[in-house]
Amino acid sequence: MGYIQGADRNQVILLPDTLDDYVGGDNEVRAIDAFIDSLDISLMGFKADPAKEGRPGYDPRDMLKLYMYGYLNHIRSSRRLQKEASRNVELMWLLRKVVSDFRCIADFRKDNAKSIREVFRAFVRLCNKAGMLSHESVVIDGSKFRAVNADNKSYVSSNAKKVLLDVEEKISRYMKELDEADAAESRPGALTKEDIVGVLDYLERRKAQLTEALEQMAGSGENHICTTDPESRLMKTRDGIRPSFNVQTAVEAKNHLIVHYDVTSECTDWHLLGDGINASKAALGVENLEGIADRGYSNDEEILQCLLNGDTPTTHPNKGEKSRMFRFQKTDTEVTGEVVSYAEMKAQGGLEKAPVEVRREPPLHPYFERDIEKDIVICPMGQTLFYAGPGHPNGKKDPCIRRYHRLSACLKCPNKCTPHKRRIVSFKEGETRKEEAFYEKARENRIVRKTSRRFKVITLSEEESSWDEWVILRFYPNQQHLRKRNTVVEHPYGTVKRWHGVGYLLTKGKQKAAAEMGLSFLAYNFRRVDTLSKYLQLPVEQIRKLSEGDVGFLPEDSIYRFNIFNKITFLYLSAVEDKDLKLCAFLKVLVSYHGLSKRTVAKMAGVEVKNIERMLSNPPKKVPEDIKYKVAVTVMSLRFFLKDCEQENINC
Repeated sequence: MGYIQGADRNQVILLPDTLDDYVGGDNEVRAIDAFIDSLDISLMGFKADPAKEGRPGYDPRDMLKLYMYGYLNHIRSSRRLQKEASRNVELMWLLRKVVSDFRCIADFRKDNAKSIREVFRAFVRLCNKAGMLSHESVVIDGSKFRAVNADNKSYVSSNAKKVLLDVEEKISRYMKELDEADAAESRPGALTKEDIVGVLDYLERRKAQLTEALEQMAGSGENHICTTDPESRLMKTRDGIRPSFNVQTAVEAKNHLIVHYDVTSECTDWHLLGDGINASKAALGVENLEGIADRGYSNDEEILQCLLNGDTPTTHPNKGEKSRMFRFQKTDTEVTGEVVSYAEMKAQGGLEKAPVEVRREPPLHPYFERDIEKDIVICPMGQTLFYAGPGHPNGKKDPCIRRYHRLSACLKCPNKCTPHKRRIVSFKEGETRKEEAFYEKARENRIVRKTSRRFKVITLSEEESSWDEWVILRFYPNQQHLRKRNTVVEHPYGTVKRWHGVGYLLTKGKQKAAAEMGLSFLAYNFRRVDTLSKYLQLPVEQIRKLSEGDVGFLPEDSIYRFNIFNKITFLYLSAVEDKDLKLCAFLKVLVSYHGLSKRTVAKMAGVEVKNIERMLSNPPKKVPEDIKYKVAVTVMSLRFFLKDCEQENINC
């Protein structure tokens, strides 16, 4: 048997009569054409009217279509776009066989940088009008994109001074060698006069560059500078310290579409939370919004300002705390959170300690005794405590201090020397006995405890002491939203950087870089909306109705409705990391739509029916891990089996 053979190149074939026959009705280029043609490009800043004199120019709409198609298909280079326009049938249809020069293509992106951002905003407004954007929360994050600036064209003030001294030293050494070369005969392998002159020319140019960079840094007050792209900054990336831009995005939590982006020169995200939330509110047309961000945005001033604006800045609190606390002068502004006055907090006992009733019997002996040879400690109740590591006074490890405890003994002890779960006792070097006064304090009722751990002792500053009235704002972030943050915002960056091959830019300057990122994020949003519509095989308007719970427009066919429900379930579960939630959802599909009884599933899994009922409750109740594993194996086996049976029925 031979290989598959192609057609004869000289064979006469009959091609379609028109170019439109080559492009299918569901091809994405038709959607690109419809979207760009619907824009009022004159309001966006493009030159809409053709020139009256000279050679006619290219239509801005055609250039936008070319760029949008290119970024959707991983093509950013103007030369490659020109090449594709002359050989790609889809681009021939989209541009009506117009092929522009690569310089015109590159100049269009460079000269219309501000207007290209308006195209991105127009698509966001279109998605918002179609009901595909959530108005409740956005997830904000930043990523570094490499700027058009070489590493040797970036200077840090401290390092540049050292390099300049090194260059001057080398110049002196080569000048000395040049004088010696003039006076002595040339030796085999030694540098010739021409070589030394060439090296000196390079060092002089390098010295001039370093001197100019130091003067620019001294004039601007910056500690570093990038000479090729002065608007970029040296930032920490995965590849080290590189000239980059910090690209900020806000992704809505419903369909994971980008609603706002910005290209900044900030090396960190510390001051960018408020700007991201305000820009997202403007894009979505809402008054208040929740902004979810990581620890890089944990700036107390930014968070407080967002709270005073009525927004919800959901970020991680400080380490070891569950909330953020702010003090400020009392105003009439409504804020998100809980406002507690100083008097109310003191009345609740937040600044004081209250006695706690602790009943204890006299111990066997009122001291801890240490056996240095066996390295153990005998507690007042006669239990043996074991070594648990060195002490850490003031946060510093001190091997001279040895700590001892035994949790199992403390949990079972009916007369333990602490109101907590366990007691940890420390001995200094050479110390063998430590007196224990807990039992005497308990007998005299002198054991105290903070009445509310939510409050801390407050020390007022000089400015705060002058306030007539002041309040405390405690803000508790939604931990569930924080856990889902990376499943929402990391995907757009990963997709865009994978499309580009690496995270680098092709244009210089913040505004031009913003236009380039706008095209990338526009392509991402367009592809995501198109994929969602094709996956469900429904138009955008009907997808919006489904998201609102309206299923009246769906056919009465139960199999069709089940397939739609199944696809929506998988779309939702693909963004959920909770494995228990996924298992319970699959179990509900088997019982509700496939008609399997709880008893059947329980018998196949080898578990009791009550365990299946606990997993089907709302919210699902906990079951042992071994039972969960048995149910998971059975559920997945049944789903694959029923899916194969359903496919056979469709084929029949």
